[in-house]
Amino acid sequence: MRKLVAAAFAGILLVGPSILLSDTSSAQAQPTPPDKVQVQVLTVDPNSPAASTKPQPLTFMLSLTNATQAPLTGLTITAERGDPIGTQQALDHAIADPQPPTDELAGNVIKPDAPPLTASLPAGATIRLSIHTDSDIPQDAGLCICHDAIYPIYFTVQQQAEDGSTATLGTAQTYLPAFKDPPRKVQVGWIWPLLERPHRLLSQTAFTDDQLAQSVAGGGRLDRLLQVAEQVGATVPMTLVIDPELLAELQTMTTGYQVQESDGSSVAGTGGAAAADWLSRLRGLLDTVPQMEVDLTPYADPDISALVGNGLSWATTMPTAMQDAVMSALGRRLPDSDIAWPAGNQASQGTLAALVQNGARAVVLAGQSVSAPSGQDQVAEPPSGLAQIRTASGSAVAALVSPSVDRYVGPALALGGNGLKLLPELVSEVAIRAIDPASAQYVLLVPPRDLNPDLAVSVRALRAVAQTAWSSAVPLRSALDTTQPTKVVTLLDSSGPSDAEAPGIQAAQQVTNVLPGLTSMFTAADAHSLLGTIPAGVQRVMSNSWAVDPDAQLTAINELQKRLTSLQNGVHLVKPTNGTYTLGSNDSPLPITIDNTLGVTVSVRIQLSTVGNLPGFKADDLGVQSIPTQGKLQLHVPVHVDRAGRIPVQVVLYAPAAETQGGQLTLGESLQLSVHSTALGDIGKVITLLAAVVLALALLVRIVRRVRAGRASIAPLDADAKAALLSGDLT
Repeated sequence: MRKLVAAAFAGILLVGPSILLSDTSSAQAQPTPPDKVQVQVLTVDPNSPAASTKPQPLTFMLSLTNATQAPLTGLTITAERGDPIGTQQALDHAIADPQPPTDELAGNVIKPDAPPLTASLPAGATIRLSIHTDSDIPQDAGLCICHDAIYPIYFTVQQQAEDGSTATLGTAQTYLPAFKDPPRKVQVGWIWPLLERPHRLLSQTAFTDDQLAQSVAGGGRLDRLLQVAEQVGATVPMTLVIDPELLAELQTMTTGYQVQESDGSSVAGTGGAAAADWLSRLRGLLDTVPQMEVDLTPYADPDISALVGNGLSWATTMPTAMQDAVMSALGRRLPDSDIAWPAGNQASQGTLAALVQNGARAVVLAGQSVSAPSGQDQVAEPPSGLAQIRTASGSAVAALVSPSVDRYVGPALALGGNGLKLLPELVSEVAIRAIDPASAQYVLLVPPRDLNPDLAVSVRALRAVAQTAWSSAVPLRSALDTTQPTKVVTLLDSSGPSDAEAPGIQAAQQVTNVLPGLTSMFTAADAHSLLGTIPAGVQRVMSNSWAVDPDAQLTAINELQKRLTSLQNGVHLVKPTNGTYTLGSNDSPLPITIDNTLGVTVSVRIQLSTVGNLPGFKADDLGVQSIPTQGKLQLHVPVHVDRAGRIPVQVVLYAPAAETQGGQLTLGESLQLSVHSTALGDIGKVITLLAAVVLALALLVRIVRRVRAGRASIAPLDADAKAALLSGDLT
């Protein structure tokens, strides 16, 4: 049976093994029972052996680590072909749970007449074992690859005991895509991020640090990212995702810039030459590789999901000065911005609708964030490739990232990561789409936004998946132009998190609340000078790229909030030496002084009211008052008092705008005054008058009563008395 299978498959022949011993260090690897020897496949070269009638070099590099505290001798290493894999599900299962080959399908990679592959391991030591072989397709080969399949290569480390029994001490498995005949090629699209956290906040020429100079200089992160694109671009064109803010910063650096020191001083930046060289190389790449696509993020690459989740907006167009700088940086090009790439390949319904409303033609999304098309097996891998997705703002193309592929991209490319160890899995996960007709024929590979690439590994990885006999590189926008998605998917998350705790959200909300009020304080020219860069500052502190340096983001957020606070407190009420005033009349003026420490004339409104809304006090509205530059203005506010005694009064300074999104904008701190009134108010006068009237009426009543009482006490004279009175004889 094994001979029949060998004759049916056709392919890799191990001509002769060799062993390289190195790194015999005392690595303190922890045992992982039952493996006493930890086996790793470090490299497979090439990752996709080509069908050929002539022997072709093929190399496996293994790492063997003794996970015990005792030396291991008499080790034998065997290599067998595992069961051929032809579907996505079978590949994922094999990677997740490697199994020895079945007897019927196993093929001995090492020819029977080759000497056995042996090794010894000191306690805790690691060796590297290099197996150099040839691949060909003779029908009598020990290992044949004639079917289109992913072939597992299963390595076993065994030790023979004194009683003749054999114990397996460790195993490992790697993968080889192989095709007998040229298959229908899988279209592979790479997103390649040229992104960097902002290095400016509110100034065009003042940088918060000089780290960008290091990044674009030789060996820096952005330098290596661009080198990858330069080395593979001719054969693997891709979609360069670039932040316009980065391009504008680099263009500014070429003409001179200042770097702010921690003590507030500034020094000249040092990265002008490196920035100019990096931009020149980018322009050269775009000139020589016309298939290379560029997609611009919104400037500063803001966290759109967090903004939308909190009811905030972002700028979809660049300021004029930034657009001019970007065009200069790119040789008068202005690329499209119709591919949206939300952070983490995740978006809520609201975010998705907002992106489409603002011109997104396609949105990069994780396959697991959408539902499978109707009728597709829901147990299978989440959908990938290109699909239609409907939003509240219309339809768009969902560029779906396969989770099976995505889990290897970042770790394989990153500097200091697993690198070439993961490349066989990554290549196989892409190659299976040329074998499994049920798989999507367009594969999008998306590294992390903050990728810090290993140059050599990244170049090899890009070529290994997009420049093969079974694949071709098709950048995303080109795929959109040539492919009409037929399947329709639905976003699983109908609402999405608000991301209220996202750094920068409070600063963004503060700007949204106070900016209209601040704008109303100044002339149009002064508002542009003082406030024009604040929205850009908000977009910068909301950048997705701050994830690599959260402490620097918090510093930028604090600086932005400090700037807003300084403007809001730049004009304020002057606290009097004695906040107690005595009013001698009911219409006395109250003196109030306003100080303007800003470098421009400002307009304000003032409001006086009693604490707790006590009655008996009213102040006139003086309307909008103009305070000269670096000057003070003393106002005498007419007040009307209708009560005597102490009246607590609060004085508040407002921006002229009657209402903004956050209500009236207060300026500086309010004042608490104590007003004493000795004058009678209108109520007091009425009471006094009424009392006088009552007193007068009471006096009149008393007089009338006495008059009446006097009249009643005098008796009338009779006739005899009257005669005597007349005669003078009345005694």
